[in-house]
Amino acid sequence: MTKPTLYLHIGMHKTGTTFLQNILGRNREHLLENESLFFPDYASVLNGQLTTRSGANSGHGAFTHRRRQAAIHQRIIDDCNRLKPKSVLISSENFTIWRRKVTAKQYLSRFQYFDRIVVILVLRRQDRWIESYYKQLLDGFIDFEIRSIEQFCEDLDEQLFDYKKRFQPWCDIVGANNFRVGSYDDIISGPGLTTWFCDELGLSSASREFLSSQDAPQYPSASGLNSFALRLLNKLVITNKETRTKIVRDLYNAGEVENFDLLPKHVAENLRDKYKTSNDWISKNWIQTKTPEFSEWKALHYTDTPTPNTQHANLIKKLDALADSIEQHCGPSARALAFRDLDKILATNGSDTNFPQRIKTVNDDLRRACKILQARLANSSKRFLIADLSRQLKKVGVSLWRRLNG
Repeated sequence: MTKPTLYLHIGMHKTGTTFLQNILGRNREHLLENESLFFPDYASVLNGQLTTRSGANSGHGAFTHRRRQAAIHQRIIDDCNRLKPKSVLISSENFTIWRRKVTAKQYLSRFQYFDRIVVILVLRRQDRWIESYYKQLLDGFIDFEIRSIEQFCEDLDEQLFDYKKRFQPWCDIVGANNFRVGSYDDIISGPGLTTWFCDELGLSSASREFLSSQDAPQYPSASGLNSFALRLLNKLVITNKETRTKIVRDLYNAGEVENFDLLPKHVAENLRDKYKTSNDWISKNWIQTKTPEFSEWKALHYTDTPTPNTQHANLIKKLDALADSIEQHCGPSARALAFRDLDKILATNGSDTNFPQRIKTVNDDLRRACKILQARLANSSKRFLIADLSRQLKKVGVSLWRRLNG
């Protein structure tokens, strides 16, 4: 029996992966009947950390665990023997999570059943990609993230941004002809994401047109304003997902829907200077088509100065809503702990350097409230002191976890 070809869509995050998964997931029967393409309806792991974005998931996330999930892999083999498809599609951006100590060789060795594996990867220019990914980490409290975007980029650098080094092992194993790479921004400005993806899967023109005509939910990143507040919230290390989700939704529902960028100009310039040559190489050797949005760096993505009055007043509304929600769900001691480092958060926001100075003039009431709450904590009952100690121990645990995981 001829074994099917496996198309392995590995991401990256924030390049339309969930959008594609939703489109394809709604049309599983069409793909199987008309294209003999099997797109499993299992192995999807709803990410409990991302429940602030209802419906968002990481595709076939069960295939990306550190340890091979034998039952899931056996199930897909059984289904292939029963359905006899020509090809199989597995899609999860979690294949590209940099912290997981699983190599491309280890991942691909789990799919030895298939005679041929085609890896599909969508990249985005570093300065355009990192802000949306960073905001997603803050939103889901993934890896206990509390750093400013500037510190985040400095700490991780090549682990995130050196695409050639990160993904060359995938290419070496499957071969250049089976390693399909696209540039997200060039695809969006050109054929469109669904059309491009259907072409990479080798679908018929009828299926391509049918799928490209459909729409699916999109999950935008948290706004710049919400990102400041999320850093305050994340310092509490709230491990109860339901409680944290309620607080984050209260935050998002407060104030106006406004946004500004976070990435400082000098960080964007450093990314260009360091990775332009590498991106040129990727464009010529992996993508093999002109990718001006990926390789030419004509216009950098970095922060502009926020509009002072509206933006600042709106941030105060959001911080007030966050403080009230924290106190409602976690108590006054948690509220005081969250806002203890407000000055530090604003001073290291990774954005406009004048922002902390301007906000001081409109944030006096909130600061006074914080001092009152901190004084209340200092003179509180043993219950609040125990809560404080417990959170400090959690912070030590977070620090230890980061050290152990690179």
